[in-house]
Amino acid sequence: MYYSAPLLFSFVASALAYTVTEPSAAHPWTASGPQTLSWDRVSTDPSTFTVVLTDMADSTYQQVLAAEVGGDLQSIILNPPSGGWPQGEGFRLNLVQDVNHLDSILAQSSEYNIGNSNASPVSSLTQTATLPFLSDMGHTLFSTTSASRPASSAFTSLILTSSESTALPVTATSSRSAAILPASSSAVTTSASRAATLSSSATSSTTTSTRNAGSKTLAAHVGFVPFLVALNYLFVWKIQVTTWLTEDTPSFDYGGYVVGEAHREAFLLGKGKSAAVLAGSPFFTEVFDQLGCEVEWHLKEGETFEPVKHIATVRGKARHVLLGERVALNLLARCSGIATRSKQIKDLARDYGYTGIIAGTRKTTPGFRLVEKYGMLVGGIDTHRHDLSSMIMLKDNHIWSSGNHLSIASSITAAIKQARAVGGFSLLLDVEVQSEAEADEAIEAGADVIMLDNIEGQELVNIARSLKTKWKGQRKFLLETSGNITEANLQERANNEIDILSTSFVHQSVPHIDFSLKLQVPGKNT
Repeated sequence: MYYSAPLLFSFVASALAYTVTEPSAAHPWTASGPQTLSWDRVSTDPSTFTVVLTDMADSTYQQVLAAEVGGDLQSIILNPPSGGWPQGEGFRLNLVQDVNHLDSILAQSSEYNIGNSNASPVSSLTQTATLPFLSDMGHTLFSTTSASRPASSAFTSLILTSSESTALPVTATSSRSAAILPASSSAVTTSASRAATLSSSATSSTTTSTRNAGSKTLAAHVGFVPFLVALNYLFVWKIQVTTWLTEDTPSFDYGGYVVGEAHREAFLLGKGKSAAVLAGSPFFTEVFDQLGCEVEWHLKEGETFEPVKHIATVRGKARHVLLGERVALNLLARCSGIATRSKQIKDLARDYGYTGIIAGTRKTTPGFRLVEKYGMLVGGIDTHRHDLSSMIMLKDNHIWSSGNHLSIASSITAAIKQARAVGGFSLLLDVEVQSEAEADEAIEAGADVIMLDNIEGQELVNIARSLKTKWKGQRKFLLETSGNITEANLQERANNEIDILSTSFVHQSVPHIDFSLKLQVPGKNT
């Protein structure tokens, strides 16, 4: 293969720098899904590099896979470029200086194949993902075998993307296009221990050990159950955090240019004028984790604090701390506001003697539902259904539209039958009604939950009591009240004849909690 003189010179000059350990001839890549890049480095090597895929059979082929990769990570996962992975023999990965100096090669892998091997980043027989702190306790997040689920490329991709790191394909054409990457470094360099890690590919580096310890600390901080709930949506929320960071810095952080790379501490302060509940720390931590910073929490998730309170300390490069500041504070402010309101409503209802379920609704902010639902959980209430796929709810519009019927009453049975035909027995069915007669029809047709919508006062109590007496021993169902519930009328709605009290009051128009993040001046006490 012919190489230009500058290319050969740059390669020879860096021969003693980074060493690529994977991929290699012994560890080729598959034709689909994320792939592993691993390397060794010494302290004198550059702190970052850019990853370029080359084809030994085509000297013009250069595909930038990731930029501004942190050298101390030692391993990342690379997502396929647009159009998928090329296939064949004779590929190499170049670790280069940056996107503007693709010929300044710091290291080069040995030749390897893509798609011409049975090797796979994850065994096709058994794929098990565990959390670092859960594996110590013998817990498995999920496990799939060839008997229960095929090891499809899509599923393997999902596991690896969330389990180790994410490296989104980058087409860098200018210095500005690369500037986004430090702002959303998870798009390039989220280390294995930042999320669930595949037990078969755990690293022993100091960086990974530190991150594993951080995961244990975070689990202890937020509490085991809330943390597992958040992890249930692991594949979504880490990607969302990356998206939020990218939204805030789409091209270049001009203000950050003047800050520099010095390591600094920043204090997270809980402010405002009244007591508040801390909620959203996993999201806050993930923002700075993706930016290569560390977060030390001084308050546990779900604890109530009086302002002004030193909540946490963030450590990292000053530029990176400021890159994540606004995104992290917005997340924490919104989530804590919902948790605070949720706890207030729950405590007030309990003071009134109500022992039933208090729930939020699906009236959440598009793109922010996970954070808002999580805030409800931390505040101690139920989230209600998470989305349209997690429970069937038939409201007046569904019932009116279910067939050629003249009234809602005559449509309820038909709508329930249609819903059962597609949802089967495994999904609960919640039906909104406006009267006792409609409730009777819904119960007779097999509804699991009867929502008495906008029925208040003594009428609500009388209908609930009548329905439970009438259907006792014949049908099992829950009664739900919803609509126009506030602190002012909570006492009359929070009646124990009602099983579920659902309200958007706990998450719509909720005041945010005031937080600030202040960089500390070295040598001065704050």
